[in-house]
Amino acid sequence: MSLKLPMKFRELVDIELSDVEQPDTVWLANAACALTEDACGWSGWILDGVFKTKGSGGGAENSAATNLPSPDDQICPRCGKALFRTGVDLKFSTADDQSRTFELSAYETEPIEFIDATVKGK
Repeated sequence: MSLKLPMKFRELVDIELSDVEQPDTVWLANAACALTEDACGWSGWILDGVFKTKGSGGGAENSAATNLPSPDDQICPRCGKALFRTGVDLKFSTADDQSRTFELSAYETEPIEFIDATVKGK
């Protein structure tokens, strides 16, 4: 069995680290789903910003920083309501050594097969 993806997206998913613009600074914000009486009460970390800096410093405070695409919509992942940002933020900088030193959560993988959507029956 394989995961069938449209051929038109191959250049988006069949990539290596060197193929994408790499951030050097990431900001996380702590948030809670607590704005309304019927909010679900979820709390956790959300992306606040992903940056590539062109000069020294790093992060959003650097006027030469480029804000890279990342989901930062501040919507609760559990119920879809707006999140309240608590004011607790953390700044992370990328390390020179990008080798993984831990196992991610267990999940199954399947080989990817790219299909031509213009061909019927595939």
